[in-house]
Amino acid sequence: MTHQAESTWKSRPRTALALLSAGLAALVIAACGGGGGGGTPPADKVCDLSGAAVTTHAADPTGSETWASGIHRVTTSLTVPAGATLTVAACSRVEMAADAHLNIEGGLVLAGTPTAPVDVVPAAAGQPWGALWLRRGATADLAYANLTGGGGSTPTATSDTLGAPLYAVGRGDTPVKVSHVTVEGATGVGVALINAGFAAGSTALTVHGSGAHPVYIGADGLGTLPDGTYAGNGVDAIALQTAYYSVQQNDRPILQDTHIRDVGVPYCVGMVNGADIVIGQTGSAPPLVTIDAGVNLNFTKGRSGGGRLYVAGEPGRNTTQALGAIVALGTADKPVVFGSCEAAPAPGDWIGLRLYGVDPRTRLDHVLIRHAGADSSASGTCTNSVGTFDADAALQIAFSGGAPTASFLSHSSITASAGNGIFRGWQGPDVDFLASNTVSGVAWCTQTWVPDESNACPRQRCPTAP
Repeated sequence: MTHQAESTWKSRPRTALALLSAGLAALVIAACGGGGGGGTPPADKVCDLSGAAVTTHAADPTGSETWASGIHRVTTSLTVPAGATLTVAACSRVEMAADAHLNIEGGLVLAGTPTAPVDVVPAAAGQPWGALWLRRGATADLAYANLTGGGGSTPTATSDTLGAPLYAVGRGDTPVKVSHVTVEGATGVGVALINAGFAAGSTALTVHGSGAHPVYIGADGLGTLPDGTYAGNGVDAIALQTAYYSVQQNDRPILQDTHIRDVGVPYCVGMVNGADIVIGQTGSAPPLVTIDAGVNLNFTKGRSGGGRLYVAGEPGRNTTQALGAIVALGTADKPVVFGSCEAAPAPGDWIGLRLYGVDPRTRLDHVLIRHAGADSSASGTCTNSVGTFDADAALQIAFSGGAPTASFLSHSSITASAGNGIFRGWQGPDVDFLASNTVSGVAWCTQTWVPDESNACPRQRCPTAP
């Protein structure tokens, strides 16, 4: 390691406290770094790197080590081996060479404080560094840290890390804990978690100025997303499920109770092609997915009809057992919206909601379903009013036996569907889904007929609402 003088930088945050004294001019003292003029802040309030030496890091750590407060220059990608932890002390600046990564196979701790953060920045202006890259089995605990100007120089579409300065590949676990972390100016996505989530206790994540989405995470990790600020990015939406390469697919079903909160920006399922969110699977306890008022859950238009929100089910002799449940409770002022990620949405951008069986916990109230009805490759009965047996619908309810006991949809609307509004795919009782709901701008039926006990459809045309 080598050292050289450094006298021009002072760690963030840069706040000022004006101290006024009678008969004296105002004295301004910067909270981090002095700032000239007579007066010195208390020692426990100082994060001053004026004149600090630069420690150069050009070789992989061989075990656990701590980088003391100061300036650290990383000249090449480094690997922290499994079983070892790299700790960066408060009041530190880590200058990363262009495209350089910290590859973490063990642990990473950025131990900043409110007045003495850890900053990770480019070593040279305009030359973005790579990523804090957590491999499977690694962990990170980042507190009061600022990750600025990272993500690498490779375009996001071909980047191994999606252009994210904080990138983790997990094992269905929660390896990343963040507390008062800011990610600023990423070349691609701000934070990308592949088969991973945020650890318990994560809070106050701010992502802005990213070239793409603020966060990429699987739908099954959504319950771990911390409170924070996610606006002011190239794409102001949390990206869910798929990415550019198979290694980055997050198309696992949701198997645990999951809470989808309103974080101030929409969610977009699929980044470059249509993708599904699947709830439940055979052999697992049926999870409950709760969606808060104000949430916008949108789907990318795909080459083969876009994505869908699908509650799996298991057929039985007398009824179909749903393998999960959705509760989406909006309000008149803050409905839950299911729609399209497209800048100019159109009917048929995505498939819609498909429920194979209905869990009795399921309830949709003050919900808007827009621009769905894409080709689902599903066929059904009693859609003969348009000479077709396609079951495409914004809301598709299917049973291989039995029927829903009642409508679970209330005070809601379906608009601009390229197919049916509601497909009622069962045989038996006629449960009305139009009571208290509205369907408009649909190509086919507002709701399809239900075949009778002999599997015959009514002879009259189904109601439409073009």
